[in-house]
Formats: sequence, structure tokens, C-alpha cells
Amino acid sequence: MGTTQSTHTNAREITLSSPSNGNQKNEPSSVSGRKTQQSEISNPRVLVSFDDDVVVHENNEEDSVTDFCDTDDSLFDENEVYDFEDYSNDDADDEDEEDEEWNERLAILEDARNLKQMADFYLNPHKPVVACSESMGRNYFERPSAYVLEEESEEEERAMILQEARALKQLAVDYLHPEKPVVSTDATAFGRNYFDRASAPETMSVEEAEERALVLKDAQALKQLAVDYMHPELPVVTSDPTACGRNYFDRASALEQEDKEEMEERDMILQDMAILKQLAVDYLHPELPMVTSDPTACGRNYFSRASA
Repeated sequence: MGTTQSTHTNAREITLSSPSNGNQKNEPSSVSGRKTQQSEISNPRVLVSFDDDVVVHENNEEDSVTDFCDTDDSLFDENEVYDFEDYSNDDADDEDEEDEEWNERLAILEDARNLKQMADFYLNPHKPVVACSESMGRNYFERPSAYVLEEESEEEERAMILQEARALKQLAVDYLHPEKPVVSTDATAFGRNYFDRASAPETMSVEEAEERALVLKDAQALKQLAVDYMHPELPVVTSDPTACGRNYFDRASALEQEDKEEMEERDMILQDMAILKQLAVDYLHPELPMVTSDPTACGRNYFSRASA
């Protein structure tokens, strides 16, 4: 069997399609795209080992690989000079160029795969990290310094509370500041002014409002003076701690006051005088009708009596 030199040491499985005319077909020996020497293989599926340059068929039969060194001398002209060094240099340059292009293509594909993987990590952070058993790491969301995460129900409840708080704040602002303009994003919305509506009360000017306030202040002061005059017994209410005054009943010009016994005696005398006055009126004016509050009282006519 012939031998040949090769830089690849691993065995490669090459599938060949047998042409109908029995011609031979060249296939690359590896992914690097290097051209290999032509082998005389008839079976469509063989296993070629570049270590020993032995071709093994499916029926375990061995076949030698054609070596260009063992070619027939009749193929070459003895008188013609061949420059094998130029051919070998051209083949080496072609192989180097093909290897460079193939390596660049592999590098570009590797970069594309890495970019695709990074995009997948960014768009799907929920996916688990697939790594070897020797790698380790911690979860970003479950680290000791991580923020406290809320559950979905708590987050929804919190959003509803904040929304209601914003609505209440807006209502409070609208109630306390009716002079502010209404802000709306609806182009078809319309309304009327509260102060310029047809049923609105008449609005006073600033001068009229100030004059009205002065009049009400004067009326309130006059009312207080009238109350103080009509009810001297009321205590004096003041907010000035340094204010002082005298008692109305103990003043020097006050009327003389009676004690309790004298007052009771005076009431009895006045009551007796009222009774005597009533008797005198009844005696001097017998024509006056009798006025009584007792429904059981009865009497006779003075002019129709038996002794009249």
C-alpha cells in the first residue's frame, strides 16, 4: 500500500455518491477545506484514516490510497522539464488563502452565535442559566442586599391605592381651587363657567365687598352694645388679661339694696295692699261683673235679692 503525508490525525467519515459511469470523485478531507489526494474508492460509504492512509470499506476490506509518488513513468515526458517547486508553492498559497477565508468565516459565525445568545439572555431573563456543573453563582433577585419584592396581588393593590389617592388629591384641589381652569384631553368636552352661569347669584365688586364687610362689623358692634345695656347681669367677656372693671351693683352710685328679710316683708305688704284695693273697687262699683277663676263658685244677684 502507498503512503501519503497529512496534517489531520482524526478519522473522518466520507460519503461518496457512486457515479453511473464509474468515474472517481474528490471530496474534502476535513472542515478546513484542504484538498486531498485522489483515492480510488468504489464503495459509496468508506472510512478513511489519514494516520495510516488506509481505506476501510463497509465489508472491512482494505484498499490502498493512490500515491502520486508511485505513478507510472509513462505519464511524464523524459525530455520535458517540470518545475515541481513552482507547483508546490502555488498549492501552498492556495491552501493558505482557503484556510484564511475559512477561519474568517468560522470567526464570523462564532460572533453571530454569541450575539444571538446575548440577545436571547436580554429578551428572556426569566429563562434558567444553563452552565456546567463546576460553575456557580447567586440569584440577582434573592441576594441578601436585594430589595424586598412584592407579590403580584400586593403590587396590584398598591397600584390601586396610589390611583385612588391621586383621584382624591385631584378632587380636593378642584374643591379648594374652583378658580383654576379645567384641564381636559377630550376635544369634544365643553362646559359653562360656574360664576357666569345664568342662575348664578349677583357678584359684587371688590369695593362693594369691602363696604359690606365694614357695615356688618358695625352692626355686630352695635348688637353687642345693646346686649350689654339690656343685660348688665351678664359677665364681661374679654380676651385682654390686663383689663379690669368694677361691679355694677357695688358701685358708689348704685341704688340701695335690700336684704332677703326686708324683701319678703315688702312683698307681703304689697300683696295686702292689692287685696284692699280689690275690695274697695268691688264696693264702689257693684255693677262690675264678678271675675273668678273657680268654676264651682256661685252667688246671687244684688238687685234681685229678697231684701232688695
